[in-house]
Amino acid sequence: MEKTALKQLIEILNKSIIAERDVVDCPNLYHQNDVSQARLLVSNVEQIVSIATELLPAERDAIVDAVEKGRYMKHETGLYVTGEQYYETRYGSFK
Repeated sequence: MEKTALKQLIEILNKSIIAERDVVDCPNLYHQNDVSQARLLVSNVEQIVSIATELLPAERDAIVDAVEKGRYMKHETGLYVTGEQYYETRYGSFK
């Protein structure tokens, strides 16, 4: 199953701060400036991920709407599918 662009972005952002999370989790092992910068970076990325997560329903609706408005995709069976069917086939259930 594929991931939408927004889901890919969320995944990349979460992976990008793994090292900084280590610094935040073990502050005694690092210089205070490094800990402060890591906390700020983690906080900023978490806020971006939170906003991106809130936008997932809008992204889903946009994909479904685009398919419904004439950009029908042929399913592997050769039949045309609705926007809902297209989204669930390609990206899985939203819920």
